[in-house]
Amino acid sequence: MKFKIIMQAIGLMVLCLSSGVNASAGQLAQILAQPLEEVMTLGGDDRIIIPAGAAVNKYFTRPLHYPGMIERSSSTSSSTSLKGFEAASDLFNYFRFEQESGSAEACFKNSMCCIRDSIKHLWGPQRINRCLVFTTPSGSDAEMLPTFAALARHPSFFIDGHDEPLVTNIVIASGEVGSGTALAAGLKHFSSLVPSGNSVESGASIVGIADNLVDVVELKIRSDLGDLIRADLLEDHIASILQKVIEQEGQMGVLHMVHACKTGFGAPRENFVRAMKNRYKDKLVVVVDAAQLRMDESVVERWLDQNFWVLLTGSKFLGGPSFSAALLIPEDEAVLLAQVPVEKIPVGLGDYFTPSDCDEGFDNFKQALPVWYNVGLALRWQAALAQAGRFYLINQSARDRALEFWSFHVGEIIRDFSPRLILLEDIVDDDADQLSFAESVGKINSITSFFVSVKDERGVDTCLNMAELRKFHKLMTLDLQPFLPALTIKQRDIAKTACVIGQPVQVATTGKYQAVLRLAISVPELIKIINLKNFNTFVSTLEILRDDVLIIKKARLIADNWSVLRSV
Repeated sequence: MKFKIIMQAIGLMVLCLSSGVNASAGQLAQILAQPLEEVMTLGGDDRIIIPAGAAVNKYFTRPLHYPGMIERSSSTSSSTSLKGFEAASDLFNYFRFEQESGSAEACFKNSMCCIRDSIKHLWGPQRINRCLVFTTPSGSDAEMLPTFAALARHPSFFIDGHDEPLVTNIVIASGEVGSGTALAAGLKHFSSLVPSGNSVESGASIVGIADNLVDVVELKIRSDLGDLIRADLLEDHIASILQKVIEQEGQMGVLHMVHACKTGFGAPRENFVRAMKNRYKDKLVVVVDAAQLRMDESVVERWLDQNFWVLLTGSKFLGGPSFSAALLIPEDEAVLLAQVPVEKIPVGLGDYFTPSDCDEGFDNFKQALPVWYNVGLALRWQAALAQAGRFYLINQSARDRALEFWSFHVGEIIRDFSPRLILLEDIVDDDADQLSFAESVGKINSITSFFVSVKDERGVDTCLNMAELRKFHKLMTLDLQPFLPALTIKQRDIAKTACVIGQPVQVATTGKYQAVLRLAISVPELIKIINLKNFNTFVSTLEILRDDVLIIKKARLIADNWSVLRSV
């Protein structure tokens, strides 16, 4: 019954226009006059814009997956699957149809309501408890709302002029979460282009927020050598920070609990976070960064029951287009946010969010935020939900088994096919793993990270650093035949294939092994594995992993020819 409701909510487009819409219908008409693929890149920041003359964005992905491209980049960004693109196309055509009768504004508003309802049906509480949803252009933008919620709980926020911070926001897994997380968590712009389309100064505070109101503390989960820091040591450090800023300095706190960072690990442990929330209650806002969405959907209910905010996205594991995100806010926490006077809501939030992004109950935000139409966000979420609806209809054990199967074999392929690629798990000390993967899909770390070893000018083996891996990452997407004329026929087939994988991540600051690239499968590909009932047989194994073998072979080809390709 739950999933029947989900699918009905995704497809439901009953129109209901409320009062208070004050934006010009001309803006929406201009958006709907553009091609679908262009509209799907609107309403975000510079990361999803496809530059003139280019075919892909900064992540080498695009609104529609194209033939001949292999993707294992869901830990960073995905191109839209055909099924997702069709769902977005249907919604876009519906908007255009209603535009002819003058009802497009009502249609858009109700569509966003249906999207939020679908998110609640998929991941929200199924018992008597309730949560409210705020859709956001990306996970980075979403970081602003918990910080503002904490800020608004401080009595001094309503008094002009402050010499000291009122909020300390603790960001976990620095360097292994979104690059804009720390700035957004400090209520600062993290890009020069904001979702409203305005140009701003990256790093500057949003309009209405003084520069000194928020302190952001970034904590790493690894040592300088890349080994995971012991959970108890990290948690003791967090506890001391909270004790100082909340108990001694009278600030409010925001604490992140990361379910899966860019390399798949998480911290701090849930029991510790629960203890901190119970100790500090409304003085502490807890945000679960579940942006990767690599967990069993039922765990979200437990987090919400503990009054944790939950940040998730449809653009990574789900395989939806970049970017679509949402905050699930427990009702008790949402009530506190909804009590903030309209006049105290910063004008700058209007560059990121609109009245159509938030549930009924946030009347203050609906009044304070300017009306504009983030059609791109609606289309991106619609594409992601099309995949989610299919995936969560599948038996959980089948999902787990398929992902475990893929992850295990990809690791073995790397070990067998390319001595130039070295698995992170074979190098780092993972005894300090802060996260039991019991709630993750497959009960495993589903992000495969690896170092790349090459011969330097002296013929000595060395691992590529972060800057070099950025180059390597781009080379994986290019046809390399023009640069390597002596290739065999088989090598040419490898060299010409566009392979999009996860962007490099810095895991250490010293030693030989400092940065990794990543492979991560997404829901559309995982469904293909699940649909092969006998995928554990040898023949099916070869068929399913053929693309992964090709990726590894191309990576080895680049590593073997690094002295030539590094200057391309």
